[in-house]
Amino acid sequence: MSFDIFKVRNQIYGQVVLIEIKFFQEWKREWTKNLLMFVQDKQKIAVKKMLVVYIGTDKLNYEGVEFYPVDEFLAALFKGEIF
Repeated sequence: MSFDIFKVRNQIYGQVVLIEIKFFQEWKREWTKNLLMFVQDKQKIAVKKMLVVYIGTDKLNYEGVEFYPVDEFLAALFKGEIF
């Protein structure tokens, strides 16, 4: 996870990019469960993005969670598109 912390009116807020890594070629819906649970439980933390990186070939979006094949994720990471 990546945290950017900033102060607003003496309150601490953060922005995070949630990243889950999976060693599977086919994506599974249940991979979104932990990420979505974090979003529901958030307290003063804004979730900027939710990503799952896997060894499959399709870039997908399911319930606001972006699924990246590892090669596309690394390319986007080095271009500065993830954070």
